[in-house]
Amino acid sequence: MTSHEAAHRASFSASAHRVMAMEALLKYGAMTDFELADVTGLQQNSIGKRRKDCQDAGFIERLKDEEGLTVKRKTPSGSNAIVWTLTKEGLAWLRLQ
Repeated sequence: MTSHEAAHRASFSASAHRVMAMEALLKYGAMTDFELADVTGLQQNSIGKRRKDCQDAGFIERLKDEEGLTVKRKTPSGSNAIVWTLTKEGLAWLRLQ
């Protein structure tokens, strides 16, 4: 790992809410942002931003079905929301914490 990568990982873990989102996915499995908000106690828009940070870091990705299509679930309002899951890199990162 380069010093740049090490610094990025250290700054990534500085946000407890990012880690909270990843730990929730580890504990409960794949979830939507709405479901993540429910289990973490954070606002949906706040957890969505932290989940996006995790996605940008390569730690979380869209869950795909057998055909490679993005899995979605209904939200409380009835619209569809993307289901998110940890990547192999995300799992490895959590194990190092």
